[in-house]
Formats: sequence, C-alpha cells, structure tokens
Amino acid sequence: MARHTEAIYEGIFPLTEDDSYYEYCSVQNLFIEHRLLSFAPITAQEESVRITCILFVNTCLVRGFPRSAAILQNGVRFLRDAVERSLKQDDWKPYQDILFWITFVGAFCTEADAEDRFFFTEFSKLKALLGLSVEEHARTLLASLFYVERIYGERFSELWNAE
Repeated sequence: MARHTEAIYEGIFPLTEDDSYYEYCSVQNLFIEHRLLSFAPITAQEESVRITCILFVNTCLVRGFPRSAAILQNGVRFLRDAVERSLKQDDWKPYQDILFWITFVGAFCTEADAEDRFFFTEFSKLKALLGLSVEEHARTLLASLFYVERIYGERFSELWNAE
C-alpha cells in the first residue's frame, strides 16, 4: 500500500477517467486498518508492533494525518504503555531492530518532545546498542521494515542529530 500511496502522491498512478484508483487505495487502507484493529495481541511485544503498524498506516497511507492529530496522539499513549510493559519483560533481544523501528515511529508521532522524551530516549539507546553510527545505515534498517522517506526523512534527521 505504501507504493500505491507514493504513486498517488507523485502523480504516477494509472490514469483513469474516475477516481477508481484512489478509491481502490482507500478501500485497501481501510482493510489494513480493520485487520490491525481486529488483531488480538497476546503479549505486550505484539501489542507494540500492532500499535506501531496502526501509527504507520495513519501517517503514511493515503490520508497521512499530521502529528498533532488525536488519532496519533492517542496511539502514542497506548504505544508507550505497551512498550514500557514489554521492556519490563525484556523479550526484545532477538528483535532489537524491530524495537528500533517502533521507538522511531513513536518518537516521530510524539508531538510534545520536550515533555515526553520516552521514545527519543529509547531510540537513542537502541541506536547505540545496535552500533548504528552512520545515519544511512539506520535508514536502511528502517527501510527494511516500514519507512517512507518522504514522510519520515526530515524528522528522522532531527532525531538522529539531536542528543
């Protein structure tokens, strides 16, 4: 769906006389959201991934809500709770790359950075833990998961360079 959304954004989607392509993308987007909202996670780790996927869908696919949107800010609160619970269980060791992505999306969506540094702090810890000293290596890691440069790129550079 990210490729379809980028095609719409760049104006390279198949030209039709009606809005059928855009409608197709919107329906697929709703289907993805429905599946994510219907999924019943068992662990805090699964819940963290599910909420991060929901945040990804709502920042990148078709609609692309601004960071100030209530749907993102509410999601960030739930994500923080899930990540905190999962960190207490310490079950991320084999999945630190996924946790890096989760903390990045959480930091991206957090509007009040000065007040809530949780995701930024965890992002910085994982950056060091994963040995990511070059920004492009970190971008490559994120791109192997769910990452759209057009949406996340500028904020990623801000987070990467802020210490």
